[in-house]
Amino acid sequence: MQIKIQKEKEISDFELGFIVGIYEGEGWFGLRKNRWQNKNQLKFNAMVYARVEVSSTDRDVIEKIKEVLGIENIDTFQPRDKYGKYYKPVWKLGLNSNSAIELANLLYPYLSKRRQWQIEKMKIFHKSLLEDYEILKKLEKSATEPKN
Repeated sequence: MQIKIQKEKEISDFELGFIVGIYEGEGWFGLRKNRWQNKNQLKFNAMVYARVEVSSTDRDVIEKIKEVLGIENIDTFQPRDKYGKYYKPVWKLGLNSNSAIELANLLYPYLSKRRQWQIEKMKIFHKSLLEDYEILKKLEKSATEPKN
């Protein structure tokens, strides 16, 4: 089986089973929204995209997934309780947009109905966002073209 997340890589059935199990238990499939404001601008910019994440307090588990899938970056954070006491560090691996859809499609047949439903919703919204983006690009282009 091949997946092209960052690089083309052959994944064994054992590795695929390992990854499916981790994503079934610790994974997240959905949409992420980022919102930001540039300096000297009154308006906010926003971006919504498909996102697949997996996190664990066991770094070696996340490192193994990174190695198998050929993914570049791992994020880490250390959560705190309401009193400011730190918990164990959490290691997180995430994919966005088309890479997220690609991984979700690979895992889909092996996941539970609940996870499959999360993936279906993510894919529907992702497709809709891409179509809306194309419409907006066309409208923007037609608005900036000189009129005869």
